[in-house]
Amino acid sequence: MAPQKEEGKDEEDKITASFSEVSFFSEVSFFSEVYKLTPNIHQLFSNATVLDYAFMTIGTFGGVITGLSLPFFNVLFGRVLDALNGGTDSIIKQVNIICIAFVCVAVVNLASGFCQVPKD
Repeated sequence: MAPQKEEGKDEEDKITASFSEVSFFSEVSFFSEVYKLTPNIHQLFSNATVLDYAFMTIGTFGGVITGLSLPFFNVLFGRVLDALNGGTDSIIKQVNIICIAFVCVAVVNLASGFCQVPKD
C-alpha cells in the first residue's frame, strides 16, 4: 500500500519552499547591489574642494584633541587626590592651581568639540 499524503501537506511544502527562495538569496542580492553602489575612496573625495579638505582636516584635529582631553582630566583628578593627602596649607594652593588647569582643559575641549561639528 502506498503511503498517503496528509491533507494540506502540499500547501505547507509550497509555503516552506517560497520562504526558502525569498529569505536568504534576496537579501544577498540586495546587499550585493548596495555594495556595487558604494564608492571607493577616490570617488568619495573626487568632488571635494580645498575648503572641504580644510574642514575635514580641522574636524580631524578637533576629534583628536577632544579624545585626548579625557586622559588629561584623569591626570588632573589624580593630582587633586594627591593634593588632598598633603597638609592643610598646601591643599588650597595646589587645588587652586589644578582648578585653573581644569578650566584650561575644558576650554580647549569646548573649542575642539566645536571644530568637529559641521556648520550649516
